[in-house]
Amino acid sequence: MVLALVVSFNWDIRQLDVSNAFLHGILEEEVYMTQPKDFEDPVHPQFVLYVDDILVTSNDWDFITSLISNVQMEFAMKDLGQLTPYRAPCVSGSKLSKFAREPLPDPSEYRQTIGALQYVTLTHPDIAYLVNQLCQHMQNPTSAHWTAAKLVLRYLKNTLDHGLFYKPGSFSINAYCDFDWAGDPEDKRSTCGYGVYVGSNLISWSAKKQHVVSKSSTEAKYHCLALVTVEVYWLRMLLCELKVSLESAPVVWCDNISVLALTSNPIFHARSKHIEVDEKVANRDIILQHVSTSLQSADFFTKGHIADHFCFLQDKLSVLDLPTSLQGNDKDKNHPVQTG
Repeated sequence: MVLALVVSFNWDIRQLDVSNAFLHGILEEEVYMTQPKDFEDPVHPQFVLYVDDILVTSNDWDFITSLISNVQMEFAMKDLGQLTPYRAPCVSGSKLSKFAREPLPDPSEYRQTIGALQYVTLTHPDIAYLVNQLCQHMQNPTSAHWTAAKLVLRYLKNTLDHGLFYKPGSFSINAYCDFDWAGDPEDKRSTCGYGVYVGSNLISWSAKKQHVVSKSSTEAKYHCLALVTVEVYWLRMLLCELKVSLESAPVVWCDNISVLALTSNPIFHARSKHIEVDEKVANRDIILQHVSTSLQSADFFTKGHIADHFCFLQDKLSVLDLPTSLQGNDKDKNHPVQTG
C-alpha cells in the first residue's frame, strides 16, 4: 500500500540498511526472542529474525534528509539511496559466501543458468562482477546464490535494450585497473578488474579472483597491473599487425599511489616479480597515470555498488539504453554500432 501511494503521489523514497542492528538495543531487562508460531525453521528451530532494512518516504524531501541524518547520529547506517528495483544487479557491499543458507537439493538448474550468463557477459560488462562471484559457487550452490542469480536475471529482463555503444573516434588505448583487496570472505583472496578502451569504446574487460593471497594492497594492485599490462600490450601489437597507428603510447589508469611510485622508481624494480610491467614502463611502451577513485571505471568489476553509482559507472562503460533505431543490426556503416 505504501509503495502504491509513493507511485501515485510521486513521493521520494529512500532505502536504509542498519549495520549490526541486533547490537543497537539498550535494554534494562532480559529479553527472550522466539520465532512466531508457524514461522519456525524446521532445520534451525532456534533461529530468529531481526529487522535491519528500512524504507523512508514522504512528500517532503527535506524532512526525509533530516530524518536520515538524525537516525545516522544514533546508529551505524548505510543510505542506499532511492528505492529503484533492478537498476543494479547486486547490492553494494554484498559478498557471496559458501556458508550462506542451505545447499540447493538439485544444483543443475543453477549451473545451467550461470553457464548461460557467462556468455551474456561477452556483451554486457555490467554483470561481469556478479557473474564472476556466482561462478565461484558452481560446485556447492546454496539458496542465497540462487537468489543472487535471479537478481541478475531480473536486471537483464528490465534492461533488454541495453548494449555497448560504439562510435567513431581516436585509436588511443586507455585501460583502467582496480582491485578489491582480500575481498573474499572465506579465502581472503583479492578480486582484480580492468577495462580497456580504444578511443571511447570499451573492447576488453575482466573480473577475476586472484589465484593467491596478496599480503598487501600494493601487492594485489601490482598483480592486477601486470594482468592489464599483458592485455594492453597484446592489443597494441594487434593494431600494429593491422597497420593501425596509435596516436600515443597506451595509458593505464590506476588509483593507487603506492603502485605508481613502485613502477616509476627503478630502485624498487629488483624487488618486483613482475618484470614485464617494469620493462614496459621503463621503455615508455605504456604510461601509468593516476585517476581519482571516484572516477575509476574498473571499480565496476571488483565490487557491488548502490544504484546511482552503478548507473554512473555503467554510463562510463558506454552500456546504454539504446534508441529503437539502433537496436539490433544496423546496416548503415555511418551509424554508431551497438553490441548486445
